[in-house]
Amino acid sequence: MTAVEANLDELPAGMRDLVALIGLRPALKLVDAFGGITLPIPKGDAARGVVRRESLIEVIGVRATELLIDTYGGDRLYVPSCRAAMLQLRDREICAQYGAGVGVAELAIKYRLSDRHIWSILKKTDVSSPQASLF
Repeated sequence: MTAVEANLDELPAGMRDLVALIGLRPALKLVDAFGGITLPIPKGDAARGVVRRESLIEVIGVRATELLIDTYGGDRLYVPSCRAAMLQLRDREICAQYGAGVGVAELAIKYRLSDRHIWSILKKTDVSSPQASLF
């Protein structure tokens, strides 16, 4: 089990479900945009549904939006506001990828962060302990 996987287990169940469904980066974007809010997930092509679908696409992309609609369409989905934990999880994922040989420039592009921010994450995040708590 990697450090990222170990810490993923410590997230609230709803957040783990979202990460498993749409992936870490789209889940982070969802938390940034809608953390702490219950979202009505569109189901059909009614005018309101189209607007909601388009706003989700702007935040998390087409694929993640389609996965959310396929799974939760017509329901209301609470997006947990565990932003700090999600950012720590992202930082651990960055460190793990760096440790596996991915370069700083590539990580900066992938996570849409500056290379200085990536270096800051690499310096402050302890990935030596896979059981380190997020909270």
